Amino acid sequence: MRFSRLSKAIAAACLSVVCFGAGSAVVTTADAAPNGNLVAFGDSYTSNPDELRNTLKNVQIPDIQHFVWGTYPSRDGCLQAPNNWPRQVQRLSGIPVADYSCTAESSHVLTDKVNLAIRNGDIHPGTRAVVFAVGINDYGPYGIGRGATPFDQNKMRADFVRNVVSATNRVRSVAPNAKILLPGMLAVTEPYGVQSLCFLNAIPNLALGFPFPLLQHVENLNRDNQRAAAAAARITYIENKDPSAGHNTCVPADTRWVAGIVDTTNHNMSLHPTEAGSRFMAEQVIRHL
Repeated sequence: MRFSRLSKAIAAACLSVVCFGAGSAVVTTADAAPNGNLVAFGDSYTSNPDELRNTLKNVQIPDIQHFVWGTYPSRDGCLQAPNNWPRQVQRLSGIPVADYSCTAESSHVLTDKVNLAIRNGDIHPGTRAVVFAVGINDYGPYGIGRGATPFDQNKMRADFVRNVVSATNRVRSVAPNAKILLPGMLAVTEPYGVQSLCFLNAIPNLALGFPFPLLQHVENLNRDNQRAAAAAARITYIENKDPSAGHNTCVPADTRWVAGIVDTTNHNMSLHPTEAGSRFMAEQVIRHL
């Protein structure tokens, strides 16, 4: 009798918390995300939180903490805009979306984030799609802090491909029928002609900037890495750079999809997608599902 009760208690505990088998977590059906869901991973171009809130999120003052965390969407300490592209995907398509995007994300943590989504029950056999919107931060301080070597492009590409393939294999081990997408970035600088970054957009139709060919070069390297990783992992790459030409930081406010540093368009973070830019990315993801 005591053994039977003990067995039932252990089984109940295993189901209500986490029970590991074959290297992955088992989640109760009640806790799992609905079938047909989409899971989004990405950096700040995806999370795209309010810049002031994101700057103040670690300030330990009650009023500021309430301003930052009181009603603003977040996951695991990562702020996420209510109008970012994953949430626009859900609004436009009705597909349930679990957003794991986070400012400062790079490809180096992608597999760990996939494992977290599996443990949480968001990636499961009924998952419809998984999106990996990462790459550009591999060239910045966050990627360098995780071992990236921007001055060795061959290694950069090999590492990025390896990280994406690893995350893809992990998804497929749990959700073999899920479609996996790797969307490219919007054009920050003009892809054709003068490769400028317009940082001052205080006058709606008079953007002020300067030539920034190095940024254009990094944008192209990042796109090449993404294409190579998509091919190696046999997943779908979504081209966003060319289709967003004419919507970069240097165009008039009503057609701008990436904000400048000082900018009058409806945006959350400087040098990040405007609300219209996030909508375009959402539409691109929906189109490829």
